[in-house]
Amino acid sequence: MDYSLHFDMSIGSILLGLSLLILAGLVLGQPFLAQKKRQPRPRSRKQQLLTQKEAVLEEIRALDFDYDTGEIPQEMYEPKRDQLMAVATETLKALDALGTEAPVDDVAAQIEAAINRIRAQRRSGEEPAVAVTAVSPQGQASFCTQCGAKVDAGDKFCAACGHQLAVPV
Repeated sequence: MDYSLHFDMSIGSILLGLSLLILAGLVLGQPFLAQKKRQPRPRSRKQQLLTQKEAVLEEIRALDFDYDTGEIPQEMYEPKRDQLMAVATETLKALDALGTEAPVDDVAAQIEAAINRIRAQRRSGEEPAVAVTAVSPQGQASFCTQCGAKVDAGDKFCAACGHQLAVPV
C-alpha cells in the first residue's frame, strides 16, 4: 500500500491561490500602507499661552529642585530663575489680556450678583442662612459649595455631605 499523499494541482490553481493571498494581504494591510498626513489642529492663542505657562512653571519647579539638591550653583540659579519668572509674567499678562476680551455670560453675572448679595448681608451684620449655589439658566447641574459634589437643579440638600443648598433668586 502506498500511503504517500499525492497533490494534483495545476499551475492555474496555484496562481489563483497566490493571487487571492496577495489580494487579501493588500486589503488587510491597507491601513498600515496608507500613511495619512494629519494636519495638526490649529490651537487658539489661549491654548498656546496655557501650554506655555505650564511648561514655564514646570521648568521653574525643576530649576528650584536642582538648586535645592545642590546640582546648580547660586550664580547660575538666580539669573535663570529671573529669566523664567519674566517669561511666566509675560505669559500671565497675555492670558489676562485675552481674558478681558471674552464676553461675560449670564451665569457669571448670576454668580457675581449672588456674591454681592452675600457680601451685603455680611456687611449689614446678618449671616446668610444658607449657602448659595450657581445654577445655569437651563437648569443644568451645579456643585455643592461645601464639598464640591455635583448637585442637580431643584436639590435642596447635597447628597454627598448633606449641606443645605439654595438657588439664587
